[in-house]
This record gives sequence, C-alpha cells and structure tokens, in this order.
Amino acid sequence: MTSEPAPTSSPRQHLWFAAVVAALTFGCFWPAIAADFVLWDDDVNLFENPHIRGLTADNLRWMFTDLAQTLRYKPLNWLAWAAIYELAGLKPAAFHLANVLLHSLNAGLAYVLFAGLLGARGGAVPVVRTRLCAAAGALAWSLHPLRVEPVAWATGLPYDLALLFALASAALYWRFATGPAGLRAGESWAYRGALVCYLLALLTYPIILGLSVVPVVMDWWLARQRGRPAPLLRVRHWPFLVGAALLVGMNVLGRLTPNTIYVEAAPLANFSALDRAMQGCFIWAYFLVRHIWTAGLSVVYYDLVGFNSLSWPFLASGGFVVLASAVLFRWRQRWPALWLVWVCHLIWLVPVLGLTESQHSPADRYTYASGLLVGLLLAMGLHCLAAAERWRLGLMGAGAGLALFALQSSLLIPVWHDSGRLFRHVLALLEKDEHRSIVWGRLGHWHLLRKELAEATFAFQQALPGARDRPDLHLRIACALQEQGRFSDALPHFEIALSAGRLTDEFMGDYGIALVAVGRLDAAEKQFAEAVRLAPGKARHRRNWALTLKRLGRDQEAAAQEAAAQQLTTPARPDGQQPPR
Repeated sequence: MTSEPAPTSSPRQHLWFAAVVAALTFGCFWPAIAADFVLWDDDVNLFENPHIRGLTADNLRWMFTDLAQTLRYKPLNWLAWAAIYELAGLKPAAFHLANVLLHSLNAGLAYVLFAGLLGARGGAVPVVRTRLCAAAGALAWSLHPLRVEPVAWATGLPYDLALLFALASAALYWRFATGPAGLRAGESWAYRGALVCYLLALLTYPIILGLSVVPVVMDWWLARQRGRPAPLLRVRHWPFLVGAALLVGMNVLGRLTPNTIYVEAAPLANFSALDRAMQGCFIWAYFLVRHIWTAGLSVVYYDLVGFNSLSWPFLASGGFVVLASAVLFRWRQRWPALWLVWVCHLIWLVPVLGLTESQHSPADRYTYASGLLVGLLLAMGLHCLAAAERWRLGLMGAGAGLALFALQSSLLIPVWHDSGRLFRHVLALLEKDEHRSIVWGRLGHWHLLRKELAEATFAFQQALPGARDRPDLHLRIACALQEQGRFSDALPHFEIALSAGRLTDEFMGDYGIALVAVGRLDAAEKQFAEAVRLAPGKARHRRNWALTLKRLGRDQEAAAQEAAAQQLTTPARPDGQQPPR
C-alpha cells in the first residue's frame, strides 16, 4: 500500500532550516581560521608547491596532467587552491576560511537531502518535525569530531569541495527523480545538473567515487515507497557509473606508475588477498565504532602497520561485516532503509580501504562522505519517533548528543593550530617507539625551521631510539648542534650520516665547518674539496676551502680557490666580459 507524502509547507521555512544548520556549523569551526599551515602535507601541497602559485598556463597544464604529486587525479582541487592564492596569496587564514565555508555549505546541503529523503517516507509526521529530524541528522554529521581533520587542516579542502559537488549532484538528482512522471533524463535540467556536478566532484577528489551509486539507490528507494517495481539499473544511471569507472582507471594508473616520493603498490607476495580482505573489513567496522567512540582521535593510526590478519580484532571485524551483510540482506524487505545505508557504507568506503597499501592508516578524514550515512540513520530514527509521544524525549537526547559533539570538536580544533601542537597531541597518544620516532622527527624539523635549536635537538634525540636506518635524523641533529656552536657533539652525527651515503654538497660543507672548529684541518680540507666537486658553482664552498688551505700553509692553492670564489660572486659586465680586478 502506497503511503501519502506529508503535506508541504513554506519553502522559505525550508531555507531557514538549511541556513541555521550551516550557521551552527560555521560557528563551531570558526576558530580553525586562525590556524597556521602544518608540516603534515601542507608543505608538499601548499606552501612549497610552486604549481598552485597563480593561474598561469604552465600551472594549469600541470594541474590537468599530473598524477605524480599525490598519485591521484584531482585537477579541480589544485585549481581551487590556485584561485585562493590569486585572491589572498599564501595566507593560511584564506585556505582555512575556504574549508570552513565549504563544510558549512555541505551541512546545509546535507539537511536539504535528508529532508527530501525523510519526506518521501510519508506518514502523518508534521513537516516541521520532519525538518527538525533532518536538521539533527545533518548537524550530527557536521559537528562530529571526526570532521575536524578535513576542515581544520588546510590540505583537507579536496574532501570538502568534492563532497559539495557530490551533495549538489544528489540533491539535483532527487529533484529530478521526484519530479513529473515520464520526464526523460535528457529533458530535465535537474538531471543534467546532477551529472555535471558529479563529474566536477570526480575531478576534485576520488574520495567520492562510491557515490556514483546514489542515483541507483534513490530510484530504488522511491520505487519502493510508491509501491512500484523498478529495474535496479536504468540508462540514466550509466553516465554516473561510467564516469566513476574512468576515474578509477586514472587513479590506478597513477598508483602503479613508478614514483620516487611514495612507496610502490604492495604486490600479492607481500600483502596477500586475505590481508587485503581483512584490512577492508577492519576499516568498515572501525569507522562505525569511531562514530560512537570518539576518544583518542589522532592524525595517524598504526593499527594496520604490520598487522596479523588472523588476530582477534580482524577476525571480529570480518565476522561483523559478514554477519551484518547477511542479516540485513535477509531482512531487506522489512528494513529497506537499513539495508540501503549498509550497502552505501560498504561501497562509499572502497576508495579508502587501502587495498594497494600494506601499511595503511585509516585517517579520520576518510569518514567525511561516509559519515553522512550515520547522520541519516539518526534522522531516520528520530523520524520514526516523530509521531509518537516519545518525540520530545528523543529530540532532547539528540540535542544533548549534538552539544557533546560540538564540545569535542571545539576542543580538538586547537590541536591543528600549528605543527607543534599537532605533533605533541599525536605523541601523547602513541605508544610504540618506532611510531613515535616519526612524529618526534617532524616536531624537531618544525623547531629547526623556527630556529628553536635546543628544542629541535631534544626532539631529534627523542626520535633516535625508535629509528632504524634514519641517517636524516643524525644529519638534522648535527645541523642543530652545529648552529648552537656544539661542534664536538655534532661530529658523531655527521659521521653516521656520512656512512649512510649523505653525499650532498651542503652536507660536505657543513661537515667541513665542524671539522675546522675542532681543529681537524686535513679532514676538513677533503670535505670542502668534495663539496666543490659536487657543486663547483657555489662560492661559499670555495671560500671555506681557501681558508682551510691557508691554515694548512698551502697559500698558492688557497689563492686559486679564493680567486675562483671571487669570480663566481662578481657580476659580469653588459658586454659579457669580467671587469678587471
């Protein structure tokens, strides 16, 4: 029997609800705008990336052809960052403001989508209650502390922007699907708009690949609500699915292309099919638990680094996924909404299962799209109570939960204020030395860039116990000690780095300076000679070599190097000849 839809009310009221949801979200995340860039991919993607500094022809060509920078095809993400740079330069506040604005718009669009889905269920629920349920569900998603990472982190913009396009696509497709019967897809502006928005989402970030099934799910849901049979796949679904498939191919190509920055995709010999399957089950279950248990949220998790796929967490995760899938499939006619949400949860998370990675980290930002399903479940649960006497009690409980989410998010946002706070927060949550070593090294690098030499030295030394084959740490310790004038302490670290083959000209030059400071002139002379051989055009190395040679009494050789250094630093005359000395 077909249920009648609830009566509609003023569209203006609908817009007010969306605006309030967006405003509350903006107010919660507003402090993120004061944050700095952090040394957690902001350097690679933003402040050290010359390709986003302006909308030049070379930059645009790079944006639409590059696959090596992040192993993903995301031209509109690069374009968005370049546009921000054109408007405000390399100011962190501008990048953070863009994230907060996009997230707030996403919250408003999530409300619009939830309200439409709940309204299609029909029944005797008043429209205002339906909209309150939708608003609560949207806020449960937008205020959740798992949203802090993709919003408070400048590099999180592709998640925010891609989901904005995807939500716009879903809302437009819903308008088309609930529009006049018999209207063909090609004749509907809403359908065309939905397809364009989804293609824009694909070109922004592949995190939303799984959302290509949304039109299929919406049509199936509407057909069920109207009591009409409908084929699972229709012609109008194929453009969404084919577009997603093409982008999958692009990103697989990028992942399999040899790259000097990222670890190669793991072969089956090192990462078996069983390991991949259990890792996927772990992530499917893990992210559901994380929406309930929000304590100890971090930037990076090491649960999937060197795991045993037959240990109890993975066996429990696999059992849960198989059991939940079997039960919900068996009862899909009785609980169709739960079945659809579960299927979407499985499909939407496929891009972040890390099936090519043997050392994967299930980051909080990976829930940015799939977390919408948790918000939708809350909205649906409240909607089931909306016609009962327990409605007010359910609404009060939801309000208390939203307040708790907002409080947790407000406490987590300052963690992203700068690299120091971020890395210290992560260190407080890590237990194993080998994991802490990586973060201590990043913290030391941050202090070194700020010329906080004592703090940098301490951080690098804390990184050493858990480090294996990390000559870079010894080199950074040596540089920090040398800048403090502690040359004798720096020498052992230079020597360890040298034994690992750190043969850059800058390294040789710095090592030579430390050797001179402790009186080892013969050894220093050899290092400066090697530095000049590696970089003959740098006058600094030649001058240091000349000074060392002079101290060794080799005046003629010293004069030759000094003359060469002088020639390198003296500008040529317009006629191309050197001025007389």
